[in-house]
Amino acid sequence: MGIGLETIFDLGIEKSMKEEVKTLRFYVSSDGRKTTAIEEGHELDGINLILKRYPFVDPEWLLSKKRYLVHDKLVATAICHEDDTPDEKEGKKVAIKKLNVLIKGQAKSALKLFELDMKKQFAK
Repeated sequence: MGIGLETIFDLGIEKSMKEEVKTLRFYVSSDGRKTTAIEEGHELDGINLILKRYPFVDPEWLLSKKRYLVHDKLVATAICHEDDTPDEKEGKKVAIKKLNVLIKGQAKSALKLFELDMKKQFAK
């Protein structure tokens, strides 16, 4: 997703949690058939998506709600089919594609959770 801390820092809010830095690593099996991509630094992706969609929400309040934080470390693995020739570059490409689906999915889940919570609040 790649939103990062820009949204929060642009609003002039100090982040009390650890700094969110994206780090991407690849692990390729010895035979080249299995490629794993691991990326860390996604804890605030859900909050940033909420702030992007609903800019009137207090970012400090969002940061205080742990329920809108998402998994910081995500892992995706691409496995080469038996009949195909292993290709490290293609394996990394597929693993990144799977990783991006996970990143977007968990940020959208946090957004849906926030919207559901707001709907419950306004229904009272």
